[in-house]
Amino acid sequence: MAIADPRTYLNDLIQLLNTHWPENRAVNIV
Repeated sequence: MAIADPRTYLNDLIQLLNTHWPENRAVNIV
């Protein structure tokens, strides 16, 4: 499983974090 773009990987992690911790708005890396 190769990661084409690190930003995509980070965005995926952020999506998971937001899904599990919707109240945690501190995790917002753009």
